Amino acid sequence: MPALTVSAAARLCGVDRRTLQRAIHAGRLPLDAQHCLSREALIAAGYLDAATPQDMPQELGQATALLALLERLTSAITDLHEEVCSLRDDLRQMPQTRRRSAPQRTPSIGGRGDMRRRIVALLQAHPEGLSAEDIRVYLKPEKPLGDTLQGMRKQQKVSTQGTGKALRYFAL
Repeated sequence: MPALTVSAAARLCGVDRRTLQRAIHAGRLPLDAQHCLSREALIAAGYLDAATPQDMPQELGQATALLALLERLTSAITDLHEEVCSLRDDLRQMPQTRRRSAPQRTPSIGGRGDMRRRIVALLQAHPEGLSAEDIRVYLKPEKPLGDTLQGMRKQQKVSTQGTGKALRYFAL
């Protein structure tokens, strides 16, 4: 009777090699002098059925394992296909909503520079000067005013007094 390596015996029994190694270390499977397992020892330990052909070719064992894997994968793919079909049906039954287009911005009355004109007019109406926050409250702009006020200051359209939160803008 030919002896089997642990790996060959694991393939023949259809178990992981580490399973047989644990059984060897626990004393449930004896090794011979060449560190191999006999077919009888595998049958006695319950890892191999006595009806299993003695000389099962390695290719047949691999083919059996691959067929089992193929069956599991086919089942998983079938389940996924059914789930996708169910989700498609659910999606079709959902009420269709139209996509809203982005809100159209109405062009400013004066075009580019309209906000600057509004700032100058506001500052002329308040000779005591206004902070950037005051200007924002009065004009309610869509965009931040910091860059606009800084540009107007550089272009000498407005003047400033103070620093930080006490900074006030005046019309020139």
